[in-house]
Amino acid sequence: MNWGLLRLWNGRRGLDVLDVGCGFAATSERIAQLGNRVIGIEESPAAVAIAKTRLAHVVQLDLQKFDEVARELGDRRFDAIVLADVLEHLAWPTGVLRKYASLLKDDGVVLISLPNVGMWSVRLGLAFGRFHYDETGVLDRTHLRFFTRSSAVQMIAEAGLEPLRRTYNPGLVRPFVPLAKKLLARGGDGDSDPGALLNSRPYRLYLKTIYPIGFAGHDGEGMELWGALERRSGVLMNHFVRSLERRTFTYCKPLICGSGRPPVELNRLDFKNWSPTPHLLQGLLLNHLLEVSKKVDAIIVLDQVDIPETGVVTKTILEAI
Repeated sequence: MNWGLLRLWNGRRGLDVLDVGCGFAATSERIAQLGNRVIGIEESPAAVAIAKTRLAHVVQLDLQKFDEVARELGDRRFDAIVLADVLEHLAWPTGVLRKYASLLKDDGVVLISLPNVGMWSVRLGLAFGRFHYDETGVLDRTHLRFFTRSSAVQMIAEAGLEPLRRTYNPGLVRPFVPLAKKLLARGGDGDSDPGALLNSRPYRLYLKTIYPIGFAGHDGEGMELWGALERRSGVLMNHFVRSLERRTFTYCKPLICGSGRPPVELNRLDFKNWSPTPHLLQGLLLNHLLEVSKKVDAIIVLDQVDIPETGVVTKTILEAI
């Protein structure tokens, strides 16, 4: 599961998505579950067999044979194209990226995930003269190209694209993932369950993923709240809602400031909703709650609202919890 990419996805819905080199489709399955139309491209028969259980449409082709892929896709164009941990496996990634970018709609975006060869473990190894390939990780033996942040941006620019946003997966314990996979492998034949590591409790504790469930208005305060949460590592905003029918709960404390004396604080000004939370919005939040409850270790309930039934934690939500 590519959590960094899902943070960038940010809960968008109703889009046409192409996942290039989708593998087992663990990440694109989450994107499809949000209500997006996802097509996967994958060459490996074993991976395709699993991906077809997660996506409605999977094309079994070599992603580097772009002409064949283009013929299979026909006139389809996409709002988003995903290349998650794919480009580092290619001899000429810039050309491949440029070709797939041609399948974008006018306002489409490409989401790219790349390993950073500047990770601390690689730097430490180089300091001691060690650069050994491994079965997985940054120095995966199938990697043909290596990227730092600056060289990744350069490749994107050479493909005719412009970076809009960036996020990072934590890298403190990433070098120990190969060992964790061996410990969690089933059967010891190298074909271990691809979800064993992702679903393990230690991995989920490592990620410390937080799923905010709530709403904000389409106002300046809501934009600031959304941005502050989204910038936090490990926070997934797939279940946080922006609503035209609600305003963002907030307050301010006016101060009277004078020269040579401390500020005088006036009464607090509250911005709140006076009408009950709409039933449609409550139903959407309830669906998010039920989905998240299946994959978390704890649910924290907080709601700073003094007028009953006007916030997130309504009677309906409390009964569900």
